[in-house]
Amino acid sequence: MVTDLIRESMMTTRGQMIRRGETEAEAFAGGSQFQALYMYDDDPTWIDPYYYLEDTGDMPVMGSEAIDKIAAGAVGTVLKGKGALTKPAFELLYSLLTTWGDIIVRGETAALRLPVGALDYIFTSRGAGQTPNWQYLYKLLTTQGDLIVRGAAAAERLVAAANGLVLKSKGAGQKPAYEELYSLLTTEGDIIVRGAAAAERLAKPAAHNVLTSGDAAGKPYWYKPVLKHNMIHSAEFNIDATEVKNVSGVGFQPSLIIFLAVDGTPTNLNFSVGFSIDADPIKNRSMKIADDGADIGPSANGVILRRDVSNLIVGNVTAYGVDGFEFTVTETGTSIGAVTALCIG
Repeated sequence: MVTDLIRESMMTTRGQMIRRGETEAEAFAGGSQFQALYMYDDDPTWIDPYYYLEDTGDMPVMGSEAIDKIAAGAVGTVLKGKGALTKPAFELLYSLLTTWGDIIVRGETAALRLPVGALDYIFTSRGAGQTPNWQYLYKLLTTQGDLIVRGAAAAERLVAAANGLVLKSKGAGQKPAYEELYSLLTTEGDIIVRGAAAAERLAKPAAHNVLTSGDAAGKPYWYKPVLKHNMIHSAEFNIDATEVKNVSGVGFQPSLIIFLAVDGTPTNLNFSVGFSIDADPIKNRSMKIADDGADIGPSANGVILRRDVSNLIVGNVTAYGVDGFEFTVTETGTSIGAVTALCIG
C-alpha cells in the first residue's frame, strides 16, 4: 500500500515512470511516440531508436560492440556482404568493371572481371570449367586473302590461292579447294562445255573445222564445213626436178586436193591418181601404175610416177596456204611429170 501511494504521488502524468535516482526513487517523463528507453551512463533516457541513422536510406547494423549504421549507398550501388565480423557495405553493382565494355563472368570461386576485348575480337566460350575469353575474329587468317571454312571439327584456315585460281566446291563433307579456272584445258584452243554431269573439255580440232551446236540434249562439236561448188579450183603444173613448188592462185585454202599425174615421156605411159587432205598431220596417198607392170599399188605419197627403178619422181603436199599449197618434189634419175590438181575448199 505504501508502494502504491508512492507511485501515485510521484507519477502525475500518464506515461511517467519511476527510476532510481542518485539517493532516492524519482519519476521521469515518458518518451515520445516510437522512442526507446536507452541506458546511457547508468541513466535510462528516452531516445529515437535510429538516432544514429542520419540520412534517408541509412540502415542499422550490429557493430563490434553496439548497434551501428550503414550509410545509404549511392545510386546504382548494392549492399554487399563482407563476411563474418565485418559490416556489409554499399558498392557499385559493377564494381569489378573498371572499363567501359568489361564483363562479369563466373570464376572458379567468385565473380571475375573479363576486360573488354580489342577491336574486332569476339567473345568465345572455352567449355565447362573454363573462363571464356576474347579472341581475334580472324586469328586463323595469317595472310591477306585467307578464308575461314568449317573443317571436320572446327573452323580452319583456307590459305589464299595463287593468282587466277578459283574456289571450287567439293560437295558435302569436303572442304572447298582452289583450282585453276581452266584445269580441264590441256591444249591451247581447247574450250569448256557442259557435259551430262559436269564441265568437260572440248579438244581443239584440226585446222578449218567449225563449231556447231548439237541437238537439244547434246554437246556442240567440231566439223568440216560442207563443200560448196564455188570452192573448187583446178591447177596444172609440171614436175621435173627436186624442188619445192608453191602453187598459188587457187583463191582459197584447200582442204582436199585430188591429183592426176602422167609421165611426160610419151613412150612410158606411167600415171598415178592421188590425194592430199589438210589434216594434222597432212595426209598424202596415191595409186601408181607403171606400163611394164613392175610397180602397181598404193603409196603414202600424193603423186608418184615411176618409169623404172632408176627413174622415179615423187610429190607431196607439205603445207597448205590461204591461196594454194606447197608441193615438195623429189626426183631420182630423169623424169618428167604433168600434174593436174583438183583443189576443193
